[in-house]
Amino acid sequence: MIPAEPVDLVSIAILWLVNFFCFFVWVVTFCRTLVTMGPFYILTLIITSLHITLYIIVLNKW
Repeated sequence: MIPAEPVDLVSIAILWLVNFFCFFVWVVTFCRTLVTMGPFYILTLIITSLHITLYIIVLNKW
């Protein structure tokens, strides 16, 4: 099963890596938010929205 467009596969792989990184950062930030409610809360919301946007992009790619 050799794909016709390897460039798309590479971009999808990069998107998933970024997505995973965003999720990891989100989990860490969320844990910190539970401890100290402050600017981390806003950061968590921003990262969550980015995370959802990435998922939509990846789903549209497939």
